[in-house]
Parts: sequence; C-alpha cells; structure tokens
Amino acid sequence: MADGSIRVHRDQVITRLFADGDRPHAELADGSVLPAGLVVCATGFTQGVPFLPAPIQERLFDERGNFLLYRQIQPIGVPGLYFNGYNSSFFSPLNAEMAAAWIAADLAGAVARPDPEAMRGAVFAQLAFMDDATSGHHCRGGKIIPFSLHNVDEVLGDLGLNIPARVRASHWLNPVDPTAYRDITPRLVSELGPVDAPTSRSAAPTKG
Repeated sequence: MADGSIRVHRDQVITRLFADGDRPHAELADGSVLPAGLVVCATGFTQGVPFLPAPIQERLFDERGNFLLYRQIQPIGVPGLYFNGYNSSFFSPLNAEMAAAWIAADLAGAVARPDPEAMRGAVFAQLAFMDDATSGHHCRGGKIIPFSLHNVDEVLGDLGLNIPARVRASHWLNPVDPTAYRDITPRLVSELGPVDAPTSRSAAPTKG
C-alpha cells in the first residue's frame, strides 16, 4: 500500500461478479471494474450478498430474512457456494476454523450430507432453537451464541473428527480449551490425502 502497488477502494461494495473472456472481474458500486483472480467477500454487518444473482439469493433466505445455511455453512441447493464466519459466537475463531475444515472436506467429497429435505429440516430446527434462546435476536441466523459448541460438535461429527466426549462435556461447564482442537486440521489432511478440489465460490464476513 505504501508504494502504491495496492490501492484501497474505500466505502465500496461489490455489485457484480462476472467473467470477461477467461478472466473473472468484480464491478464496484462506483462503476470501477477490477480483475480478480480471487475474491474474498467481506460482507460485514449489513448481512447482505448483493453481488450474488437474484435466483441464488432467493434460496439463501427465509421469509424473515434469516440465512438458511446447513451447519451455518452451505445454502441448500446451491452447490459450490459456502459461507465461513456466519456462525458468529463467543468462540468465533474456533467456529470459523472448524467450518473451514468442513468446507475443505466437502470440496473433497468427504462429507456425507443428508438429502436436501433433511438438510432444510435441520436448518429450520436450528433457527427455531435460536429464536427461543435469544427471543429472536440472533442477527438473521448468523449469531449462534446459544448454539456455539453444538455447532462445533455437529461440524466435527460430520467429519468423524470430534474430540473426546469427556473433553466436550468439560467445555460445556468450563472455559473452552482451544488446544483440544489443534489436531483437527492435521488429522483431516492426513485422512483426505492429495485431492483436486473443484472451483468454488465463498463468502466470509468480517467483524468490526
């Protein structure tokens, strides 16, 4: 940034993602167009995804505007699109890191997901739980504080990489020990081995 090789476009949002030939581009709200080899969508607190096509947005929300994300990660019926960081909690880094492991495994075809109807049922059951636990104040399904550790348990359960039950039980009663999860990623890498991951789109919010 100091030498001008990186230029910051302040107070801008991505309004469109498109391909010009074989190269992807991002169009900003001020009309400027930037070539982009990689896009990390930091949607912040607006909780919106205006850069995604309308048909996809229609699958992302319920009638109240809550995000419908299986395991707080994947929209139902939108393959290749993942959200990491929409499981905001007391343990946001831990929840996001375990979600990243889930995404990597899913890209490698190593996550056994239920059928779409069962996934949808799980999503609405979680929203109902959070409605009750927070009196409806859960930030459109993104803030999962009463569901934080359960989300970690579910994600790791899908991967078959859960930490021992006695340690999980202690985390419900005592401060969470993050070192209990330090072997998760190495174990996942070891189990997956070399893989060729398909191209995906991802959206991850920032805090602050």
